[in-house]
Amino acid sequence: VAMPIDLVKSFLTRPVKIIPKSEYIRCATILARDVQSVTTEIKNLQKEQRLTGRTKKVRNELNALQLKLTALEDDELELQKVFPQGETREATWLLTMLGYYLQLFLGGVSVLLSIFWTIHIVLYVLISPPPSPFLNTFFQYLDGVWSLLGTAVFAIFCFYLVFCVIKGNTRLGLRFLFISLYPMKLGRTCMSSLLFNTGLIMLGSVSIIQFCAQVFDVYAAETSVTDIFGGNIENLKGLGYLFKYNIFIYCFFGMICL
Repeated sequence: VAMPIDLVKSFLTRPVKIIPKSEYIRCATILARDVQSVTTEIKNLQKEQRLTGRTKKVRNELNALQLKLTALEDDELELQKVFPQGETREATWLLTMLGYYLQLFLGGVSVLLSIFWTIHIVLYVLISPPPSPFLNTFFQYLDGVWSLLGTAVFAIFCFYLVFCVIKGNTRLGLRFLFISLYPMKLGRTCMSSLLFNTGLIMLGSVSIIQFCAQVFDVYAAETSVTDIFGGNIENLKGLGYLFKYNIFIYCFFGMICL
């Protein structure tokens, strides 16, 4: 859900035109003043920390200042978008606008994929017995049109879930309450955060394989992945009941509804 919403929202909130130089100078001055203010507060807190130790009050204030710095960095990026500089500023602005329209196109495709995924889960998984194989039949029909077409569309639906996992990971990261422990930002990600989040995405990829093998078991019948993530997992002691009664899929569908 987050991927189509963010893509369409990014297009709707896009800058309409390049701001005048006077407006850029005014905004840059305000931004520099705010950064200087936050930097001064951080230095004062560091002095207090050396005297009193890392108390709960100091930690809370440092976390609040970190959020302010992150917001100021985002504001700086937005300011650079609405006032491109250099000899190729017109080309930079044109590429920026094309990027927003590409996000709109991808957002529309993501909406359709999310709708088809939701309908397929309801018709084939949540309702027992399933009234229709839905996407399984659709993939088989495309295979009849062209042998690789069904496989290609099947791959699009599966990789869409991978992109959703990556989107959710970059948007939330590993969060403890309201604090992001390993945040990821384009061009501003520490190596430790990158490695940790890569591990989370790899773990999510295994879950996606199991999920696709379960909901597309008609199309993927008599394959190795169906044997591994189908019957073998359902026969595991303890965990087998979670897969047999679709507990994880109910949780997944509940998150979609939220």
